[in-house]
Amino acid sequence: MENGMQNTFLAFSTFLCITPQPGITQSLLLPAVFQSAMQDRLREIEGTLARTKERKNTILYKLSKRRQEEERLARLGVERLPTNPSEVDDEKIIKYVLFRLKQEIGDKTAQLRDQKLLSIDRDGEAVIRAKNDEVNKLLSRKYQWEARLSFLAGEPIAPRPRKKIFFGCAKELPEASVVQKRQRVEGMQEAGEDEVADSSEEDELVPDQLEAEQPATQDHDYLERVKWLGSSAADLDLIRFEREAEAKMRAKGDSIVSRAGSGALILSYCKEGKAMIPDEEHFKQQLVNNRKKALQERLNALRGKN
Repeated sequence: MENGMQNTFLAFSTFLCITPQPGITQSLLLPAVFQSAMQDRLREIEGTLARTKERKNTILYKLSKRRQEEERLARLGVERLPTNPSEVDDEKIIKYVLFRLKQEIGDKTAQLRDQKLLSIDRDGEAVIRAKNDEVNKLLSRKYQWEARLSFLAGEPIAPRPRKKIFFGCAKELPEASVVQKRQRVEGMQEAGEDEVADSSEEDELVPDQLEAEQPATQDHDYLERVKWLGSSAADLDLIRFEREAEAKMRAKGDSIVSRAGSGALILSYCKEGKAMIPDEEHFKQQLVNNRKKALQERLNALRGKN
């Protein structure tokens, strides 16, 4: 027992009992086992510090980005980004939402184009297909906001392409290759219509699959059409349809068809086999008289309440 303690004391004597003297350089000699243990401990400490620093930087970065986002929303006068375009009338908010959507589309398309991040061989077809569908959903939302911005600015709304776009490694999916072959056979290849993210690659446009192949995509398109019926774009299309119908009825000469809410103008002016159509001033005066009558009835109703 005493011999073991003596050996231990001798082993640590050089480490614990050597005191440096002025002007003399002394070396600390340790056994190889202790040197290896100290080096491992040092590496562990360095790794812990590096991970802690990275974690702190990430949290600070996220907090900074969140603070910047809150400041931007505060300047726009909203607490959070709106999700329904038909409820927004401020062009600045719409432009900011489009900016964020384009950023998100660019990030997701960049991931699909980077083989180091996503690939069919490593991640599987299901993951790539889901990522590509997310980008197409964002493109659909982007079109809705662009249509709303065009409506507020009084500009014509560009027709929406009913196409499904495959980005990056998603072009290697079976449905993409099948439709590409069909396009080459039919000679219906088209250039990319939606340029997103800064890239020199061209995005091939592929039509949607049949309902039997992609029922989920068809359901999504149905929901999008339902949302479109309640949007301003649907109102504009309805007005254009009514004007075209009115022009056709004018060309026939049998009747005059006006917009909804003016049933009194739907009259027949055929007399004795001839079309007796009044001039435009007649209809203008009739509209003014109807408006005056409605206002007068409303004033009388308000006076009766008082």
